[in-house]
Amino acid sequence: MTSWRDNTTEQTQNDVDEMVDAALNAAQKLLAENGEFLPFGLGVASDGVLRAFGVDESVLPAEPASKDVVEALQAGFASGRAELRAVAIVADVRLKAGGGDAVNVSLEHSEGPAMDVQLPYSRDVDSADIDYGEASATPGRRRIWGD
Repeated sequence: MTSWRDNTTEQTQNDVDEMVDAALNAAQKLLAENGEFLPFGLGVASDGVLRAFGVDESVLPAEPASKDVVEALQAGFASGRAELRAVAIVADVRLKAGGGDAVNVSLEHSEGPAMDVQLPYSRDVDSADIDYGEASATPGRRRIWGD
């Protein structure tokens, strides 16, 4: 089976790995501290520095839905793509198949893959501990750099 790694540069692979690790670590920290989180973005700038991205709250409704935040992040990334080489949008989602919750990382690299990485989790109602399942990746849709 062919992997996306077979057709990408080492730099692209490193960018993707760094973003997935940072995204999942940040999401797990937010879940542990707050029990939930609004979507947030990460981007690898053209100089190779990983940065966190949020949304200007003045462009959002008073109580934004996750979808509103995701759309605003996508618009911001699309307008700034010349200064970026990779982006990720991280969201707390409800899984369709089998239900349950997951951290979803929608990632896109300017020179490589687009993918969705999902890390399922469940929360113990008595202790509020969070148990994480196994992360999985599927091909994603290119939204920032097109097809």
